[in-house]
Amino acid sequence: MKDIKTAEVLSFAVVGHPNEGKSSVVSTLTERDDIRISPTPGETEHCVEYTVEIDHQPLLRFIDTPGFQVPRKTLKWLARRPIHEDAKIISEAFASDFAGRTAFVHDIRILRAVADTHGLLYVLDATKPVGPDDLAEMEILRRLGRTRMAVLNSKGDDSEFEEEWRAVLNRHFNAVRRFNAREAAFDERIRLLSALRLTDQRWEKDLDCVITALEIDRRRRIRRAADIIVDLVRDCMTKTMDAPLKSGDDRKEVQKSLMPRYTEWLRQREVQSQHELRIEFRHRHFEMELKEDDLVAHDLFSKETWRVLGLTRRQLTTISTLAGAAAGAAVDLALGEVTFGVFMAGGAVLGGVSGLAGSRPLSQVRVRLAGMNHQMGHRYIKLGPPNGVQLAFILIDRALLYLDTVSRWAHAKRERVEVDNVVSSLPMTRLWARNNQVVVSRFAGRLIRGKRVEKELDTLRGVLTEVMTGNG
Repeated sequence: MKDIKTAEVLSFAVVGHPNEGKSSVVSTLTERDDIRISPTPGETEHCVEYTVEIDHQPLLRFIDTPGFQVPRKTLKWLARRPIHEDAKIISEAFASDFAGRTAFVHDIRILRAVADTHGLLYVLDATKPVGPDDLAEMEILRRLGRTRMAVLNSKGDDSEFEEEWRAVLNRHFNAVRRFNAREAAFDERIRLLSALRLTDQRWEKDLDCVITALEIDRRRRIRRAADIIVDLVRDCMTKTMDAPLKSGDDRKEVQKSLMPRYTEWLRQREVQSQHELRIEFRHRHFEMELKEDDLVAHDLFSKETWRVLGLTRRQLTTISTLAGAAAGAAVDLALGEVTFGVFMAGGAVLGGVSGLAGSRPLSQVRVRLAGMNHQMGHRYIKLGPPNGVQLAFILIDRALLYLDTVSRWAHAKRERVEVDNVVSSLPMTRLWARNNQVVVSRFAGRLIRGKRVEKELDTLRGVLTEVMTGNG
């Protein structure tokens, strides 16, 4: 990001009535999920600065402010001041006149924050009619002379009073924009910044640079997400585990006792990749709750999981031939007593692809048993790698579902994700172009056979990047 330079870092005060969603707007715009958000009015007591930055380079600053306490009294005082008085002079005089007056503490802090920033965002809840305090707040902000954008922070059905609000807001603000802080994904954040850019010609160049930097960073995150998924597939498709076989041991019993260790490793490896995806999209407190229903309760190798995710038998047979893999290995249905903590999604999400299964569900993956070998005088049993490429498709599908959720999850939205309410916008591997499916099969097949995969790894990374950006 060193090529992206702005003349100065623009700063904006985020102001409004108590409990109107100011902290939610700041949280989403700055991608901070540690900002306290509460339905209790007055939770924000002080002005707090939050910075949008990339690679430790600040791009924008937003000041979260407390809500107005006595706007009508503040306006009454302001009405006695010269009409064109500078905001800094106003804030200093107001702080001096009301020093020590508890009822005016928040209003003092708001005026100071506005005076010290380039512009402001006035956040309001349009689910109620315009009131006297609202009108007073808008007039105070107009008198302060800063460039102003009004943000209708949608909290539900607020259409009843929207026209009333817009009629008033248009007289007091340079721009009015609807913005649902609890649902806004990356594109909506960019649209808000683009609208803000047009409110003051002096900001155009700097905000153009900010938007460009954010878009470049977004593409970088997608590429990094592709790396995370490729690494997950590579590690899981090459993982082996062994256990000693002592004299008199039953080989099947040893294999059975080894299986939980093997699957626990796979489980933790996927958890690790999910954590990496969350951090890449700056979700440090993001939680995903798996529902205890019939679908989610199944593990990775259950019939239901393999019916919904991955490729159909016909697809596997076709691409395994094209990829040069052994068709028998690609469609192996041997049963294995394996369990795996599953990230899944409900029928509402996957209904569009579950009907594509076509033939009998691919329910299990066989883990290769290397048999008994001698190594330094000891016999052992080796488990892994998976005997078939379908696991790679399952892992990719699950990763894409998870990625799609975290990358679109607004930082102000603090509810736990209930998986069967997630709607994925990314296509599952069954819907990919055949040549892209072949890329996965060839990559997984070579991993299983212990072949070098540098070329295939780069190709798969490119395919995943295209899929995640809507070009695949």
